[in-house]
Amino acid sequence: MKTSPSSHASDTAKVASVPNAFVQKHQADVIGVLRGFDRLRLSGTFRALYHPPVMEKYIQKAGFLLKDFKQLMLRITGQIKAATQEISERTGRPLTYLSSSQVRKEEVARQIARKDGISSGLIAILSCVEPCRTYTVGGNPKTKMLEAQLGLGKCLHYYFYHFHPVFGFCNVARFFVEVGTGRWRNRSWRKVCGFGEFL
Repeated sequence: MKTSPSSHASDTAKVASVPNAFVQKHQADVIGVLRGFDRLRLSGTFRALYHPPVMEKYIQKAGFLLKDFKQLMLRITGQIKAATQEISERTGRPLTYLSSSQVRKEEVARQIARKDGISSGLIAILSCVEPCRTYTVGGNPKTKMLEAQLGLGKCLHYYFYHFHPVFGFCNVARFFVEVGTGRWRNRSWRKVCGFGEFL
């Protein structure tokens, strides 16, 4: 069924004209209404690490041979896990593993906040194994040499949920790391607000 542009405009106008209960209740104090998105997402990536030769340089500068890639990544994995555990213990907030990536993490975090009466600071750290792009080291049939190879895999993700005094409920950051397979990704620092405030 096709609709005309004018009908779309009419529908939009109808939605915009629906009274807001909060505005109606406080209309004496309301001088204007701003409309926009309900959330803001800022995403950053270490783009250079998507280029295998750059990853190989990183491994070299870390003082490891390509054949010892797994050893290096397990060390970094351990550091990230230990730092995350330390944050959980220091703040007294739970570090909870979710057995399925289909679980709605935001709802889990909100339930924890309601149950524990959290209205500011770190709510919880949630972890889950999810698909990601990850590195392995393998042989190149043409060069007969080892090389870093970027592909698909499954990694352990950490999600930090936080109540910010200005921005409110937010997913502050996430780390990706795959444990025990010699693969590693630290792909995204998702910085919505105040990451350094509780780390």
